[in-house]
Amino acid sequence: MTVVHAESPRVRDRLAKLGLSVEAIEDVLRRAEAERSVCTPLDPVSLPGNIFWGRTIRFLRETYKPVGWNSISPSNVSLLLASSGDFAITASSGSVETGYAALTPSTR
Repeated sequence: MTVVHAESPRVRDRLAKLGLSVEAIEDVLRRAEAERSVCTPLDPVSLPGNIFWGRTIRFLRETYKPVGWNSISPSNVSLLLASSGDFAITASSGSVETGYAALTPSTR
Protein backbone atom coordinates (compact mmCIF):
# COMPACT_ATOMS: atom_id res chain seq x y z
CA MET A 1 0.00 0.00 0.00
CA THR A 2 1.28 3.46 -0.91
CA VAL A 3 1.67 5.89 1.97
CA VAL A 4 1.22 9.57 1.11
CA HIS A 5 2.80 12.09 3.46
CA ALA A 6 1.01 15.44 3.32
CA GLU A 7 1.85 17.15 6.62
CA SER A 8 5.06 19.17 6.48
CA PRO A 9 6.92 17.49 9.40
CA ARG A 10 6.20 14.01 8.04
CA VAL A 11 7.16 15.06 4.52
CA ARG A 12 10.43 16.54 5.72
CA ASP A 13 11.23 13.50 7.86
CA ARG A 14 10.51 11.05 5.04
CA LEU A 15 12.53 13.03 2.50
CA ALA A 16 15.43 13.31 4.95
CA LYS A 17 15.41 9.52 5.40
CA LEU A 18 15.72 9.24 1.63
CA GLY A 19 18.59 11.75 1.52
CA LEU A 20 16.43 14.50 -0.01
CA SER A 21 15.12 17.85 1.23
CA VAL A 22 12.06 19.99 0.62
CA GLU A 23 14.25 23.05 0.14
CA ALA A 24 16.44 21.43 -2.52
CA ILE A 25 13.45 20.06 -4.42
CA GLU A 26 11.66 23.41 -4.29
CA ASP A 27 14.83 25.10 -5.60
CA VAL A 28 15.02 22.59 -8.47
CA LEU A 29 11.39 23.25 -9.38
CA ARG A 30 11.80 27.04 -9.20
CA ARG A 31 14.81 26.86 -11.51
CA ALA A 32 12.97 24.57 -13.95
CA GLU A 33 9.99 26.93 -13.95
CA ALA A 34 12.28 29.88 -14.70
CA GLU A 35 13.63 28.01 -17.73
CA ARG A 36 10.11 27.14 -18.90
CA SER A 37 8.97 30.74 -18.52
CA VAL A 38 11.10 31.88 -21.48
CA CYS A 39 8.78 30.04 -23.86
CA THR A 40 6.35 32.06 -25.91
CA PRO A 41 3.18 31.23 -27.84
CA LEU A 42 5.41 30.89 -30.92
CA ASP A 43 7.16 27.84 -29.48
CA PRO A 44 5.82 24.35 -30.19
CA VAL A 45 2.99 23.59 -27.79
CA SER A 46 4.92 20.74 -26.12
CA LEU A 47 8.12 22.72 -25.55
CA PRO A 48 7.28 24.32 -22.17
CA GLY A 49 6.44 20.95 -20.64
CA ASN A 50 9.49 19.29 -22.16
CA ILE A 51 11.76 22.06 -20.90
CA PHE A 52 10.29 21.86 -17.40
CA TRP A 53 10.65 18.07 -17.30
CA GLY A 54 14.18 18.06 -18.71
CA ARG A 55 15.46 20.85 -16.52
CA THR A 56 13.92 19.24 -13.43
CA ILE A 57 15.90 16.08 -14.19
CA ARG A 58 19.06 18.07 -14.87
CA PHE A 59 18.79 20.23 -11.76
CA LEU A 60 18.04 17.21 -9.54
CA ARG A 61 21.16 15.57 -10.91
CA GLU A 62 23.24 18.72 -10.41
CA THR A 63 22.00 18.94 -6.84
CA TYR A 64 22.39 15.34 -5.76
CA LYS A 65 25.30 13.91 -7.80
CA PRO A 66 27.85 15.79 -5.67
CA VAL A 67 26.54 13.96 -2.59
CA GLY A 68 26.73 10.47 -4.05
CA TRP A 69 23.62 10.01 -6.19
CA ASN A 70 24.07 8.67 -9.75
CA SER A 71 22.55 9.50 -13.12
CA ILE A 72 21.19 6.48 -14.93
CA SER A 73 18.88 6.06 -17.92
CA PRO A 74 17.77 2.43 -18.26
CA SER A 75 15.60 2.03 -21.37
CA ASN A 76 15.90 5.82 -21.85
CA VAL A 77 14.12 6.56 -18.56
CA SER A 78 16.03 9.41 -16.91
CA LEU A 79 16.58 8.56 -13.24
CA LEU A 80 18.58 9.75 -10.28
CA LEU A 81 19.75 6.67 -8.37
CA ALA A 82 20.27 6.92 -4.61
CA SER A 83 23.84 6.28 -3.47
CA SER A 84 22.53 3.17 -1.67
CA GLY A 85 21.22 1.86 -5.00
CA ASP A 86 17.95 0.99 -3.26
CA PHE A 87 15.71 3.41 -5.14
CA ALA A 88 15.64 6.09 -7.82
CA ILE A 89 13.63 9.24 -8.48
CA THR A 90 12.53 11.02 -11.62
CA ALA A 91 10.19 13.78 -12.73
CA SER A 92 6.85 12.86 -14.24
CA SER A 93 3.57 14.49 -15.11
CA GLY A 94 0.65 13.54 -12.90
CA SER A 95 -3.07 13.08 -13.04
CA VAL A 96 -5.49 15.85 -12.03
CA GLU A 97 -5.51 14.37 -8.51
CA THR A 98 -1.82 15.20 -8.04
CA GLY A 99 -1.27 17.60 -5.15
CA TYR A 100 -4.44 16.70 -3.27
CA ALA A 101 -3.83 14.58 -0.16
CA ALA A 102 -7.42 13.32 0.00
CA LEU A 103 -7.28 11.97 -3.58
CA THR A 104 -5.27 9.20 -5.22
CA PRO A 105 -2.82 10.73 -7.68
CA SER A 106 -1.03 8.75 -10.37
CA THR A 107 1.46 9.36 -13.14
CA ARG A 108 -0.05 10.03 -16.53
